[in-house]
Amino acid sequence: MEYVSERGSFDDLPFEAMLEVFDTAYGDFLVTEGSEEPDEAFSA
Repeated sequence: MEYVSERGSFDDLPFEAMLEVFDTAYGDFLVTEGSEEPDEAFSA
């Protein structure tokens, strides 16, 4: 793995910032909750 962008140290997980970066990088590849039927393989 290569870190191409150092983002600093955090006391807590910067979850919202991570989601923004993921959305920018992966766009529609990530499925948001409720936007699609769940995969049966992951159902309990």
